[in-house]
Amino acid sequence: MVWPVRVVEVTGSTNADLLEAARGGEAGPTVLAARAQTAGRGRLGRGWQSAPGTSLSVSVLLTPAVPQAAWTWLPVVVGLGVLDALAGLGARPGTGSGAVGLKWPNDVVVTDGPGAELGAGPGPVDGARTGLAKLAGILAETTGTPAGPAVVVGVGVNLADPDPVPPGGRATSLQRLLDRPVGADELLPLLEEGLRGRVGAWERAGGDAAASGTDAAYRAVCTTLGRRVRASTPGGVREGTAVDLARDGSLVLDGPGGRTTVSAGDVEHLR
Repeated sequence: MVWPVRVVEVTGSTNADLLEAARGGEAGPTVLAARAQTAGRGRLGRGWQSAPGTSLSVSVLLTPAVPQAAWTWLPVVVGLGVLDALAGLGARPGTGSGAVGLKWPNDVVVTDGPGAELGAGPGPVDGARTGLAKLAGILAETTGTPAGPAVVVGVGVNLADPDPVPPGGRATSLQRLLDRPVGADELLPLLEEGLRGRVGAWERAGGDAAASGTDAAYRAVCTTLGRRVRASTPGGVREGTAVDLARDGSLVLDGPGGRTTVSAGDVEHLR
């Protein structure tokens, strides 16, 4: 069954709107999309504004029918759904030159693709050195509701470069990637279909990343595995080679002090 979708021209934050709705008793799945945001949120409390016509912000309210311990996989599940949507527009999922992939934990990136110096860039990642340009970001936030816990997962996709271009990290847009304009009305139904398909498969497998194919699909498009990285975590900075994913989707690093697991933080790809 197709998820219900609401579209607004502008709002402060689609994630904040759905979190408030969930606390008020609204049940998912439901999708809220905005053509512009005035108080969007990213990881670690980062904020940004998106001008009309330059991006599409989409949030989905979910109460996944799987153990809550498995919800840590949701950013990956949603990221794969985003890649499915982009494939429907003609993009090529993968990790090779010109492909769209996923950078752990929550960025959709283009490898060696056309990039611009956009304020929505990938934070500490040196895009010029690593050949990655950010196309979209993902943010998952959990909340309590009258019926129990729920989660809102937001996706912000760069449709076109803003004018003027603000300074910041290296990023790209669908217009640059596909060499043609892509509007919100073209992307939104593909996003709903992609997210619904990936979340549905994951739920039918009881949240098991291996049984649902989530783990294997992610490994095929993850630009972080096999790279030397620097992870800035609440417990400090760790460096090493990203060698594996743990059962909960955490990143496993092989560093000077042995193997460690990173469950949250900013990851910088190193040469």
